[in-house]
Amino acid sequence: MLAADNIRPAQSRYLIRSSCRPAGEIVRSNDAIMEQPRLAHTDPYGAAWLVVMLPDDWRAAKALLTPGHKVAEPYLELMRLANFAGCGAGC
Repeated sequence: MLAADNIRPAQSRYLIRSSCRPAGEIVRSNDAIMEQPRLAHTDPYGAAWLVVMLPDDWRAAKALLTPGHKVAEPYLELMRLANFAGCGAGC
C-alpha cells in the first residue's frame, strides 16, 4: 500500500515530504482530524496527526525523512525575507 502525502509518524520529530510515498501499512488513522479539521491549524504537531504507519522497510523510509530542525531554518529565512512576522493568535 502507498501511504498518503504528508504523513507524520506518531512519536516522531520527522516530517515526510509530500513527494515521498513509502510502502507500508497504515495501522491507525485519526478520526478527530476528520471531525475537527480546524485541529490542523490549532494543534498541527499534536492532535492533528493523520495516520500511524508501519513501513515495509524502515531504513528506506527513514532515509526519506527530514528532521524538523532542518525544515524550520529554511522556512524561517523565507519568512524573514518576506517580512512575515507570523499570524499570532489569529491563525
